[in-house]
Amino acid sequence: MHSDDLAGVVTQGGFSRELVADVYYGGTRLLQDVPVDDWSLAGDYDARIKTSAKARVVYQGDFAESYTPREATDALAAFGQELHLFMVVSLGDFVERLRVGVYRIDDVPSARDRVARIDGRKLTVGSVVDLDLVDRSDTCDTLTRSLEQPRSLTSAWAEIVRMSRLQVTRTVPDVAIPNSIVYPRNRLDAVQQLAGLLGGRAFMLSDGTLGVSPDAAGAPTIRYSRGEPAGTIIGDEYSMSSQGVSNCVFGDFEDDNGNPIHAEATVNSGPLRIDGPFGERVTEYPGDQKQFVRTVDAANTAVRNHLAKVSRRGPLAIPVTLVPDPRVEIGDIVTLEREDGDVTGRVVHYSHPRRGAMQMTVRFDE
Repeated sequence: MHSDDLAGVVTQGGFSRELVADVYYGGTRLLQDVPVDDWSLAGDYDARIKTSAKARVVYQGDFAESYTPREATDALAAFGQELHLFMVVSLGDFVERLRVGVYRIDDVPSARDRVARIDGRKLTVGSVVDLDLVDRSDTCDTLTRSLEQPRSLTSAWAEIVRMSRLQVTRTVPDVAIPNSIVYPRNRLDAVQQLAGLLGGRAFMLSDGTLGVSPDAAGAPTIRYSRGEPAGTIIGDEYSMSSQGVSNCVFGDFEDDNGNPIHAEATVNSGPLRIDGPFGERVTEYPGDQKQFVRTVDAANTAVRNHLAKVSRRGPLAIPVTLVPDPRVEIGDIVTLEREDGDVTGRVVHYSHPRRGAMQMTVRFDE
């Protein structure tokens, strides 16, 4: 969460940013307010692990100890250690500390100690540790030891908690699981299967809890403007792709007795019709959702609804260069001021470096 004053500071520009980290291992805080000398934050809505970061920690202990990791339990090792990252934004008398993510150390590509000789003794005067970080969803991107089924059909959210083993923020309404299924062996795949039942995608919020970003875009949370005195957009343009666009969906399902059910839906009019210049583009109903469909009526409805998603003209995307904004989270719905009219869409990619402008891609349907 952030204050209303922060929005004014971001749009005003000229503010300073510093990144600091609290380091945890097994729920115990080992280090506090560790300065991050160099860093970059990234988000990708279509990736398995949707948020990641690179960080260079330069740290000097109070007792000349080394922080180069050598054992699995060291503070900056890659065996369950987490960094809670905070952006400190300041402008004049204004200072706000904003949590920007909870990340696990995935890799330590480089680490070294700075050593000095004092009174003939060799002492560590600081450690420089480069870290590759991934969000907490990485903890459930692993196989189950045995096949899993829902323990209860009453709550998809309860099953997400059980399969992910993470704290959650219920960002969308709960639904019942329509029938018993067998989950994929990968726990993250099972979580995304349940998120699809809830009508969205699972992702990690900046507070380290797991939420679901709904497929249906809600109200925008941020509006980006251009021009002086409060413009935050430095430059933008359009892009378009036909990848992922289909005009025919089929699905092969089974009823409760194991009898096969086949269903199809096609686009029969307009520029994306199956016999038009675009050609016939066929896709299969998502496999992770098939087990929820057990009747002919449900099968027909399922392929029609999926066709409505994959046959939209677009999606269009707007790559945006803007003043760095620490409020942005992957999946956010934002509005961009443009000369040809405002556009509202979803943040599907961002790159937030320590130096220079922030890059962001906003996807919307025509």
